[in-house]
Amino acid sequence: MSHPNPYQPPQAPVLDYLPPPAPGRFLGSPRRVAGARGAAWYGEAWRLLMAHAGLWLVILAIIAVLALTAILPPWAGLPLQYLLFPFTLAALAVACDVVRRGAPLRVDEILAVLAERGGQLFLLGLLYLIGITLVSVVAIVPLLGWSGMGVLLGDVPPPYVAELFMPLMLAMLLLLALSLPLLMAVWLAPALVVLNGVAAPAAMGTSLVGCIRNIWPFFLYGVAGLVLALAATLPLLLGWLLLVPVIMVTSYSAYRDIFFEGNL
Repeated sequence: MSHPNPYQPPQAPVLDYLPPPAPGRFLGSPRRVAGARGAAWYGEAWRLLMAHAGLWLVILAIIAVLALTAILPPWAGLPLQYLLFPFTLAALAVACDVVRRGAPLRVDEILAVLAERGGQLFLLGLLYLIGITLVSVVAIVPLLGWSGMGVLLGDVPPPYVAELFMPLMLAMLLLLALSLPLLMAVWLAPALVVLNGVAAPAAMGTSLVGCIRNIWPFFLYGVAGLVLALAATLPLLLGWLLLVPVIMVTSYSAYRDIFFEGNL
């Protein structure tokens, strides 16, 4: 009769670790919220930031990482920023969820969740990078040719910009319009990936549907953002030190509002 090896690793399947969710029932599919909620997301983000000083440290760490990518050559820094974008929103989502649960904010917990869902977050960033590349080609090449792609890398001499000013402006407007649905697909997706275990492609589709269903709140969110940006600019740009962290946390505020029962 054989005896089980006490040092043998467990054979039962181990599921990916997901942090316990903050209070509230996850709906699975996005719901419609009142238009005024779009402006309220800034207030909810501010209250979350005020509830725990550790959130500020998480945001400062994220900004520091993004600043390091900004000093790289554009051909390396820009793709890296798109790949890192889901990780930054995911880290914020985990941190905000910990604060909402009233649990201690621990860096190792945040990193553990990011590591467990790192594959899906990387896939999310890769899809975002591929999408923005295709959108850029569609918007820029017909108007400026292949050489116009250098606009994205900052590799365009001033005489070229002056000569093709109107086509360049049209290309940038078209790029902005085509990029908006892609940004909608990515904005809420990282939280769905790390907090609810949704696969990256499905999370992008769900995020896009959530934004489209709430187009009016997002319109008011944009208007409120412009007003706050103007107010932040007036005191020698010092207001941006507060506004940038608030804007970053609004992604989690919108996620909670759209995918959970009841208001925040």
